Amino acid sequence: MTLLTGTAGGQVIILISMPVISRLYSPADFGVYAVLNSVIAILGVAACLRYDVALALPRRGRDAVSLLCVGFLSLVLFSVIAPWFSVLVTDNAGAPIKYINEGLNFVIVVFGIFAFGGVALLQSWFIRRRRFILVSRNKVIQSFARVFIQIIAGVSGFVVNGLLLGVIVGYMVGFALYAKSIRLRLFGLTNRRRVFEYASRYRKYPIYSTWEALANASAIYLPIIIMARYLPSEEVGYLNLAMMILQAPVGLIATSAAQIFLSEAPKRHAEGTLKVFFTEIVWRLAKMGVLPFLLVLVVLPFGVSEIFGDKWEPVGAMIIWMLPWFFMQLVASPVSMSFHVLGRQELALVLQVFSLLTRLAFIYLCVIYFESWVVEGYAISGFVVYLIYFLVVYFLVKRG
Repeated sequence: MTLLTGTAGGQVIILISMPVISRLYSPADFGVYAVLNSVIAILGVAACLRYDVALALPRRGRDAVSLLCVGFLSLVLFSVIAPWFSVLVTDNAGAPIKYINEGLNFVIVVFGIFAFGGVALLQSWFIRRRRFILVSRNKVIQSFARVFIQIIAGVSGFVVNGLLLGVIVGYMVGFALYAKSIRLRLFGLTNRRRVFEYASRYRKYPIYSTWEALANASAIYLPIIIMARYLPSEEVGYLNLAMMILQAPVGLIATSAAQIFLSEAPKRHAEGTLKVFFTEIVWRLAKMGVLPFLLVLVVLPFGVSEIFGDKWEPVGAMIIWMLPWFFMQLVASPVSMSFHVLGRQELALVLQVFSLLTRLAFIYLCVIYFESWVVEGYAISGFVVYLIYFLVVYFLVKRG
């Protein structure tokens, strides 16, 4: 409940600010932001080579400290190396994808990947330590810092980078607050040998889970980068705002539920009650999601212009198409941590690659044959892949 309160506070701050931010920035600005943020989101989930997820598993504190060190070393190396791959990919790309190669944007991407991964790593550490109040408070502060920078940048006319800069500053503030709360004497519990030992012991995470996370994030964000090649920036901007609106209830519930599931599931698995716990979480997620999604369905499609401004009217139709996708994501995403609890990272990797290929196939088919239905195809593909993902997880847990 503490985690949920912090997540709710952060999401409320972002939602309240959106009518202001949508009037400070144009749909084209949101389109450029969507592309740059997609690069950070794809690479950021793999920045710690998924040792941040493994932090929940060791029983002894000193073992977890060794994994924390492994995760931080991975974060530093990945943040320096990974952004150059985005340059190689976008060298021959068209606007606004090529926009990432410009000096300031490249620096923002580097800091963005580091901050994204750093917050995930330290947040996992403090959840393991059951410092839920600290995590909850930091989520609120991160959101406030993000919104403050975005509004200041928009008012001052720095609209090109303002949206993304706000997100990066929010993550950097969160990382700084977490780092300040780390007790340095903890690192005396480990040494170089133990760090390498635990990097090897949990090697399934960089070998399988990292690629799984990359495939998962790519399934969501890579189509946005591809659509930016074929659609006007304004269209990508409409899509981005629709996703931000729907991500609010999903982020409010699913993120906290995933953290709770991962912290409790190893114990439930050891006790032989994981199936019961899985069913309980799924039903609660479904019931908690019904009201927010009904509210979105009833209010937003018919009030987008009044809430966000006349230039955002096309967002309403997109929201209707995307509702089934996000509801299925809400139910399936938290319990997908079952793969890690059951040690089936290789199956999760195969499933995520399948999801990525499915979504890309939908996008390219629409681009080639149904050009006016690209966004709708993207929304339908989201529902399909999350439904399949949930069914696979369900049967895996059922078999134990």
